[in-house]
Amino acid sequence: MKQPKKSEKERQTGEVNAAAALKSQRTCEKPTDAQFHVSRFTFHASRLTFHVSETASTVALVALVLVAYGPVWDAGFVWDDDLHVTKNRLLWDSDGLRKIWFSADAPQYYPLTFTTFWLEYHIWGLKAAGYHWVNLLLHGASAVLLWRVLRQLALPGAWLAAALFAVHPVNVESVAWISQRKNVLCMVFGLLSILWYLKAERESKVQSPKSKVEIHPPVGTAFELQGSILARRYYVMSLFAFLLALLSKTAVAPLPLVFLGLAWWRRGKSGKEDLLKSAPFICASILLGLLTVWFERHRTGSPWVMRPESFWAQLAGAGWAVWFYISKALVPLRLSLVYPDWRVKDSSPASYIPLLLFAGLAALFWRNRRSWGRACLFCLACYVVMLLPVLGFMNIGFLNYSRVADHWQYFSVICPIALTVAFLSTPWRKYAKVAQTSKSAVSPTSSRQTVPARCRENMSPDLLRRAPTARLRFPHPALGADNVAFGIVALLSFWSLTWLHSGWFVDAKTLWSHTLAVNPSAWIAHHQLGMELQAEGKSDEAISHYELALRGRPDFAVAEVNWGLALQSRGAMEQAERHILAALRLDPDLPEAHNDLANLLAQERRAQEALTHSLRAVALRPDWAEPHFNAANAYFLLTNSTQAVAEYSAALRLKPDYAEAHQNLGALFEQLGDNQQAAKQYTELVKLRPDFAAAYNRLAIALARQGRFEEAIQNAQQGIRLAADAGQTDLAQDLQNNLHRYQARQP
Repeated sequence: MKQPKKSEKERQTGEVNAAAALKSQRTCEKPTDAQFHVSRFTFHASRLTFHVSETASTVALVALVLVAYGPVWDAGFVWDDDLHVTKNRLLWDSDGLRKIWFSADAPQYYPLTFTTFWLEYHIWGLKAAGYHWVNLLLHGASAVLLWRVLRQLALPGAWLAAALFAVHPVNVESVAWISQRKNVLCMVFGLLSILWYLKAERESKVQSPKSKVEIHPPVGTAFELQGSILARRYYVMSLFAFLLALLSKTAVAPLPLVFLGLAWWRRGKSGKEDLLKSAPFICASILLGLLTVWFERHRTGSPWVMRPESFWAQLAGAGWAVWFYISKALVPLRLSLVYPDWRVKDSSPASYIPLLLFAGLAALFWRNRRSWGRACLFCLACYVVMLLPVLGFMNIGFLNYSRVADHWQYFSVICPIALTVAFLSTPWRKYAKVAQTSKSAVSPTSSRQTVPARCRENMSPDLLRRAPTARLRFPHPALGADNVAFGIVALLSFWSLTWLHSGWFVDAKTLWSHTLAVNPSAWIAHHQLGMELQAEGKSDEAISHYELALRGRPDFAVAEVNWGLALQSRGAMEQAERHILAALRLDPDLPEAHNDLANLLAQERRAQEALTHSLRAVALRPDWAEPHFNAANAYFLLTNSTQAVAEYSAALRLKPDYAEAHQNLGALFEQLGDNQQAAKQYTELVKLRPDFAAAYNRLAIALARQGRFEEAIQNAQQGIRLAADAGQTDLAQDLQNNLHRYQARQP
C-alpha cells in the first residue's frame, strides 16, 4: 500500500524527534572514558567518584616515574651537560636570557629549554639533583597528558599505555640525562597541543541550545571552527602549545602530519578543512625547522662531514633504523647510549630488505583498513613520521657516533605502546564484530554516534545521508584476568629494567663503562671514559682508551689533544707536544689544540710561541675564557704587564668565577705595586676558594701594605687555621710570623 507523502511540517517534526531520540540514546549509553560527562552546575556523587579516580590515576602515574627513576634522584652531570649547563655562560651572564632568545650564542636554538636551565641555575646553581628532579616531574606530566589524550581517543587500556610509557626503558635516556631536557619539555607541550586539538574538534560539534537542531551542520567552504567559542579557544591553545613545543625542541615538527592522520583514522578522510586547520602548525614547523637545520650546520662545532652517503643509502638505512627502533620499543634489552654504527651499501640488494618488509606491512594494513588495519596503519604512519627528522636524511651531530639513539624515539614510542595495549586489552572475538559493522555501515569511518533505527525513519533523505552510522574504533574491552596479568607483568618488567638502566646515568664514568660493556667498538665512549680516568689521575689507563678511540676514528683530533695532556701530566713534555701537533694537522682550526699547546709551551718558558697559539685560540673562540688566561700568562712572561692585565680581565669578564685568573691578576697587581687592586682580586679568590690558605696569606699582605691591619690580622688568623688543618706547616709558620708584624702595625 502506498504511503501518503508527509508534509514539510511533519518532516521537520520528525527531524526534531530524531535529534531528541539520538540525544536520549547518548544519555542512556554507558559512558566510556572519552564520553564521561557530568553537570557543571549540579553536584552528583558520580562526579565526586570521577574526580577521586582521576586524582588517584594521576598520582599513580607520577609515582611510577619517581620510583622507577630512583637511582637518578641525586645523580650527577654526564655527557654534554657541560655544554648545556655547567659551562654554559648564558646561564650566569647578566644578559644571558636575552642572548638565549635573540642571538646565536646558544648551542642550539631551543630557547625555552635553555630558559628553564637559566631559571634553575638562579634557584639552585649547579646542583645536579635539581635538574634531574625537574626532568622527572616533566616526564611524569607527560605520562598524565598521554593518558588524557588516549582517553580522549577512546582507546582501551589508556591508563596502562600511559603507565608503560612512564616506565619504558627506552625513555631512560631522555629522562635521566639532563641535556635531554629538550625532549621531556617538548613532550609536555606536544601532548598538550594534541589534547587541546582533540578538544577543539569535539567542541566544534557542540551546538548552542538556541541554535536550529541539526544532527550535523554543513561544513562551510572557508576555514572556521564550527560550534562554540570554546572550540576556537581550544584551537588557539593547541597552536600556542605547539609553538612552545617547537621552542623546546623542533623534533616535534612533524606533529601536523599526525593531526591529518588522526582525521583519516577517525573519519576516513583528511579533507580541505583538516588541511586548513593544520596550516598554521605546518608553517611554524617549517620556519623553526629551517632555523634548527642552520644551527646544526653552523653551531654543533663538528669538524666532520656527517654521513657522506647517497640518497639510496640513506633510504635503505632508514629502513634498518625503523625496524631497530621497533625492536627496542617492544623488547627493550641491551640498551646503550651509543649503538654500533652500521654502514649501508646502496649497491647491495640486501640493504633494501627492511624497507620492502615495511612496505609490505603497510600494504597489509591498508588492505584491511576497514577493520583492524586502520588503527595499525595510523600508528605505523605516526611512528615513522615522528622519526623522520632522525632517520639519516638530515645532518645531525649525533649521527657521527651512531645511526640510531634511544632518545630519538621518545616521541614515537607512544605509537607501538598504545597499539599493543589496545589490542591486548580487547578480546579477539570483538574484532570480528567491529569488522562486520564497518563493512555494513553506510559511513564506516564516522566518529559520531550511530543514529537509532527508530529515529532514522523520521529523517529527511538529505539529513539521513549526513547522519552518523557506525563508529570505527577499538571495541570497549571487558577487563579480565588475562588483561590484568598482562598489565602487571609488563609494568613490573619495564619498571625493573628502567630502574637498572637509569642507574647507569648516576655519573659519567659509570655511563661510559656501561656503554663499552654493550658496545666495545664505541670510539666516543673510549674517549669520554679516558677523560674521566685522566681526571682521576689515572693517566696510563686514560691513554689506553685514547688509543682505542683513535683506532675507531683516526681523524678524531680531540683524542690526540687529550692524549697529549695525559702525557703532559706525566712530565713527558716532548711526546705531549707531538700529539697536540698531530691534532693540529688533523684540524688546524681546533681551538682546544691551540689553547693546550699554548699552556704547554708556557710551562717550558717558550713565551712567544705560547702567545701565538693562545691568540689563535682567542680568535677561533673569543667567548672562551681559558685562551685569554693563557695569553695573559704569556704576556706576563714577556713582561708586557699592560696586555697581561687586559687579558686577565677579559678572562674574568667571560668567567667571573675563574679562581686562577683572580690569583694571577692579584699577583700581577702586587708586582706593579697596586695593593688595592691586588686586595680586590684576592678577596674574590677567597670567596671562590674559602679553604685556600695561601690566598688568605696574600690578601693579608696586600691589606697590611695599605695600613688595614685589623683586616690583615683577621685574614692571617683564618689562613693559619686552614694551613694547620691541611698540614701545611711551612705556610702556617709564615702566616704566624706575618701575624706578629701586623699586630705590631708593621706591613
